Amino acid sequence: KFLVYLFSATLQDLVALSFVLIRLARVFDPDGLSFGKTGNHWSSWAPSLVASAIFSTLHVPNYPAVGITFVVGLGACRIFLRTPNLAAAILTHAAIGVVLH
Repeated sequence: KFLVYLFSATLQDLVALSFVLIRLARVFDPDGLSFGKTGNHWSSWAPSLVASAIFSTLHVPNYPAVGITFVVGLGACRIFLRTPNLAAAILTHAAIGVVLH
């Protein structure tokens, strides 16, 4: 079961974090100020909020999953912008999937 979630999490996180989030960060912060920063500047929060909203809407009509996905996704985005570690995001995503299902 974990291997299925690991495969799924890999695909989802590659798209959500490595593609969508990075491009949103460049839109909201063309100078790259949000990468590696821990501050509360709008440019560091906006890409995380938008990417989490996009990803969570893919779970409609499972509304509990939408809420959980938004919150966990927001955390994953914020962590990924600070320390771009895709492996940690994938393993965490897969583990959460196994626990919740």
